[in-house]
Amino acid sequence: GFIRHTRPGAGANLEFSHITLDKLKAVDAVLSRLGVSFEETMALGDSSSDAAILRASALGVAMGNAPEKIKACANDVTGLNTEDGVALALEKYVL
Repeated sequence: GFIRHTRPGAGANLEFSHITLDKLKAVDAVLSRLGVSFEETMALGDSSSDAAILRASALGVAMGNAPEKIKACANDVTGLNTEDGVALALEKYVL
């Protein structure tokens, strides 16, 4: 097939992507262009398509709404995406 369901078990949220999409390669390309390494990067994510990025980054932060298997890929877990989880992580680690 040409389509992959990237967030099974996510309830009402559905996420589909082209089978050849690789978010890790995309992030790596952007970081390379910026001259930044994964060792200098904080990543936030909540789906299976984010797992590799969470593992590759120096600081991987899973959203509180992420499935347990995604939380296990991260260094820390922040609040839910509906409760300012990104802001909480930025305040904790960046500001």
